[in-house]
Amino acid sequence: GSITGLSMKDASKLGSCLGALENNSKAMAGQIMEVNNRIGGMGAAVGMTAADISAWSTTLISGGMSAELAGSNFSKFQGVLSAACSKGGEAVQGFADVAGMSADEFVQLYKTDATGATEAFLQGLNNIQKGGGSVVSTLEDLGLSGTEQVRMMQVLMAAADGTGKEMSDLQKYMSIANDEF
Repeated sequence: GSITGLSMKDASKLGSCLGALENNSKAMAGQIMEVNNRIGGMGAAVGMTAADISAWSTTLISGGMSAELAGSNFSKFQGVLSAACSKGGEAVQGFADVAGMSADEFVQLYKTDATGATEAFLQGLNNIQKGGGSVVSTLEDLGLSGTEQVRMMQVLMAAADGTGKEMSDLQKYMSIANDEF
């Protein structure tokens, strides 16, 4: 698989992680692993752990996406986000604005916690939507256009929205995944 550098001990933990996620979501372990294999390289490149990657995969599958579309669209999203953070300045300003941070704060967060920065961005998109703004035009302005990309972002936004719940589905999957590692 593409989740590189896992020791045998960690591979065993990954198995436990996939089982726990399967038991607490609409995703099957095999589906989660299929998405892991598709997004693992990009996820690892931006510093995401195997637990993070597995939680994102679970979120996408539970949201009704196929492994293929989940994999290609999440990798594209993280590629665009990573490139913007590398360039800094104006390139990342739009993402930072959505997340409610300065460009420097957002870049720093992404470099140290790509999952946390992505969650902050998704919360910002939820705020735009709740405020009556256009998520589609916001995403287009950031270079994230296309029907499948927008659909994936809507799946992630819904999972990141914890309104009226103890924790969002995304937080739940992250917690479960991290408990196993």
